[in-house]
Amino acid sequence: MSGAAVLGLALGLLVGGSAWAAPAAAPPGGGHRSFDAIDASRLFGRCWKAGQPWNLRLFVSDKGTGRKLSEAEILAEKLRVGLVVDGVESDVKQDGDGFDFSWQPPPTAHAYALSIKLTTATSAVPGIPREVFAALDTHLQLPDETRISPIEGGCKGDAHCVPLDLGKSAGLWPGLQLNITRKKPDKTDGWPAAPMQIKVGDKLIALERDKPVDLAYQPTQAVQVCYAAPRCVAPPADTSELIEIKPVHFCLTDADEECKKDPKGVGCDQPRAARTLIKADVKPNSWVDCNLWWISIVSGLLLLIFLILGIISPNQFASAAMVRVANNDRQLRREQGRPLRREPGGKRGFYRTATVCFTDIGTTVKRSQGHILMLKAGPDKEIQIHRKGATLERFERNTWRTVDPVATGKDILTERTLVSGATYRVNNTYYFVVDF
Repeated sequence: MSGAAVLGLALGLLVGGSAWAAPAAAPPGGGHRSFDAIDASRLFGRCWKAGQPWNLRLFVSDKGTGRKLSEAEILAEKLRVGLVVDGVESDVKQDGDGFDFSWQPPPTAHAYALSIKLTTATSAVPGIPREVFAALDTHLQLPDETRISPIEGGCKGDAHCVPLDLGKSAGLWPGLQLNITRKKPDKTDGWPAAPMQIKVGDKLIALERDKPVDLAYQPTQAVQVCYAAPRCVAPPADTSELIEIKPVHFCLTDADEECKKDPKGVGCDQPRAARTLIKADVKPNSWVDCNLWWISIVSGLLLLIFLILGIISPNQFASAAMVRVANNDRQLRREQGRPLRREPGGKRGFYRTATVCFTDIGTTVKRSQGHILMLKAGPDKEIQIHRKGATLERFERNTWRTVDPVATGKDILTERTLVSGATYRVNNTYYFVVDF
């Protein structure tokens, strides 16, 4: 082989048995051979199983003829090959006419930058890097059923949450995307109207039928499913809902494609996705709970009407009503009137008509105290008289006339309308006049 021959670097995987030639070019006029950068994407796939050993057999070949260089030619060119992983170079051991390399990545999921570095007697040629992801063989497992405590309609969306138990799953790594989908149960219609949410930390994500939700898995953060019930809606016979969780990663997809080609391959008999049936005990709302809004409105209106009537319905004495009381007729004419409203009980109260009472000596007192005569405000500013064992007379046409005790048909209290300005005599003891 002349010094101007064009050589290439070819690398073969012992486990794969394939070889790839890297382009190389020699400078015109002869001299030492020169080599192009090796494109690692031609040597490594984009995925690898974490924890599985990598065994490589690398050799050098002539680009033009494809003939492998002999050990003597490799030594003459002083060729060395290095594998660079995440910026750290490891020399590959020369063995005869090739180079052997073995490396086992840690059993954790990680993306590595790989490149092949070729060193000659005069220079070093860094390779074109290739990103390779070392993935774990992921298989999810959930309990067949996940039960939620009794739920009442109208509760808060995150009032009833339970963690999704992924404890028996294998191959989960931080940051792995989990695809969570709410589906119709296999044997029933479920309850698609029931609100459901996924809760991660303080974050709530609505979970609707057949609308996937993507989450990044974190081992320290529980994934919870929350079940609620619509307020005052009768639940169906079966309120179950199906939750499916599927790991999503391009390496897992590639592995599944390989399993389609070889269904008997390692791990191909285990499903990656997992399902659990969410079973909730829903308690229907009571009639009072469902109708409380309008019961409250009606009750409030009734209370308002009650309060208004209690204030405006009792009768009130006219503001101009004046009462005079004396022991004889002459003194009565000299007596100045007192506002009836200012006497004890003279103002109306809550559901209490204005009432002024007289004792047997003519003193005005409250109704709760001993009295023999009562003046009670009536409609249209009239004043009614109620007697309690007293003799009541009214001066008419120069004579005293007894007020008829049965004129109103009352058995105990005789009620009559007071005449404004008329003189009344009680038990032949004292006199009074009310002007209104």
